[in-house]
Amino acid sequence: MIVFTVMSYILPQRKDLIVNFERMVTTNVKQFLEKRPHNLPDMDDFANAKAVILLNRLSLLLGYYADILFTSNHEAFRQAMEFLIEGIGNNQGIDEVVARGCVDTIAIVVTDHDVAPRLKLYLDTIVSQVVNLLDSVVFINFFDFMNDLVKLYAKDLVGDKILSLMTAVINRILKEQQAK
Repeated sequence: MIVFTVMSYILPQRKDLIVNFERMVTTNVKQFLEKRPHNLPDMDDFANAKAVILLNRLSLLLGYYADILFTSNHEAFRQAMEFLIEGIGNNQGIDEVVARGCVDTIAIVVTDHDVAPRLKLYLDTIVSQVVNLLDSVVFINFFDFMNDLVKLYAKDLVGDKILSLMTAVINRILKEQQAK
């Protein structure tokens, strides 16, 4: 966690470190971006809290520097975006800390014009993940993110992408109305 905190501060000032940081994250991407590296049977409460804070910090770091990280490693970029979106869905108990960090981060990333060309490559995956989340996510800023996604990528969200997204939104609205 200390490394992430230091890197968050230093990375924009030291462009020469980006390659090394990217290599470190890319080499360990599966371990870093594992959905739930906490709540393991042998973890005490303190170790569990540290793991959650680390994941939260990683999600924020990915958002701050999405425009400069993984510019040449498309697979690592895709995995990072999947981690952020999937992390939103794990919103029960202590996981809510990570989920809130992920939704804040993806909301920032989706509006970053420097990231947009790379994000467009994965709109099918993003839409599919968002549709799956729509039924259960309760964070207001998730819906702000969805609004920005549709508004900023309107020309790219055509055909089945927009139909599945709007169908999921309508189903969520109906579900909310029935709950009242």
